[in-house]
Amino acid sequence: ITLNITINASDLNGIQDLSAGFLVFNNLTISLTKSSSLYNTSLYLPNLQAGFYNLTIIISDSSSNTSLTIPIEILQLLTISINQTTLDFGDIIPGNKSKPSSIEITNTGTANTDIEISGSDLISSKSSIPVNSISLSAKNQQYILSQNPLQIPLNLAPSLKDNLIFTITPPIGNPASSYMGIIT
Repeated sequence: ITLNITINASDLNGIQDLSAGFLVFNNLTISLTKSSSLYNTSLYLPNLQAGFYNLTIIISDSSSNTSLTIPIEILQLLTISINQTTLDFGDIIPGNKSKPSSIEITNTGTANTDIEISGSDLISSKSSIPVNSISLSAKNQQYILSQNPLQIPLNLAPSLKDNLIFTITPPIGNPASSYMGIIT
């Protein structure tokens, strides 16, 4: 998560001597960059969990420090990224299992996440391979893909990565060809 913060501070004692600004958030104290009466900062907090936090702003002048504490809520955000968009199982003899092909998944959100996965039959100009010929290994569990969404309980914490390992076993009798399908 990145927090972009801009504070417009006014010097109410009439001396116009604002000298420093600080921000305290989640046990971090950050100096604010001053531009005229605006103080700015950007915080990158990759492991920040969803929840309620206090944000304290401290502005100093020659005679005192003034602080203001604001409660903020970081909402739960469920997002993931994957390191590739295609799987290649190589050449496979029908009836035999392919070599494994993996995708790395990263939790880019603010809460632990599971995934839901489904697929389509693999199609070529000569034939098709049913989606249930594809298996997935995740967290030491085996799953068979289908056209209906399947819940995979990864419980992957924010900023952490895991591998999804796929194999396919084409049915005996399928002709040699290039097969294409979709996994979502």
